[in-house]
Amino acid sequence: MRKTIVTKKGNVAEGNFNLNTPEAKEAIESVIDAGTEYLRNKLNHQKEKN
Repeated sequence: MRKTIVTKKGNVAEGNFNLNTPEAKEAIESVIDAGTEYLRNKLNHQKEKN
C-alpha cells in the first residue's frame, strides 16, 4: 500500500513503507505523543486565558 510520510523537517516521502518494523512503530508513537503533548499544552493555555 502506498503511503505518504512527512518528516519533522517537513520533507515528504512517498512510496511503499513497511510500518511493521520496531523503528517505524517507535516513530509513530513518538509523533502521537508529541501531538498529544502539544494539544494538552494548548488546552491548558486556553484554560489559563479564560
